[in-house]
Amino acid sequence: MKIKSYIVGGLLLMTVGVVSAAVDVEKPDQMTAFERGEQLHDEECTSCHGDELYTRKNRRIKSYESLRTHVQRCATNLNKQWWPKEIEDVATYLNEQYYLFDEK
Repeated sequence: MKIKSYIVGGLLLMTVGVVSAAVDVEKPDQMTAFERGEQLHDEECTSCHGDELYTRKNRRIKSYESLRTHVQRCATNLNKQWWPKEIEDVATYLNEQYYLFDEK
């Protein structure tokens, strides 16, 4: 009976350790909007285009609202089911990294 307790206890500790490690690696709640937006952008947007879209001379995006709308349109067209906060985070990242519009 004692052996079973040690095995179960050891497995429980190992499981808690693995879950803790996974949480420590990501920590999305401790990331800034810029960091979350950068992560989403790098994972989802760069498969279609690079930053040349944001740095070209004849950019179509002329305001922060237009940028946010465009991020939403891209997410919809690619069937990404992003929350409004994720749209906002990607727009924040793009704005702070490339566009430099006054937000809102």
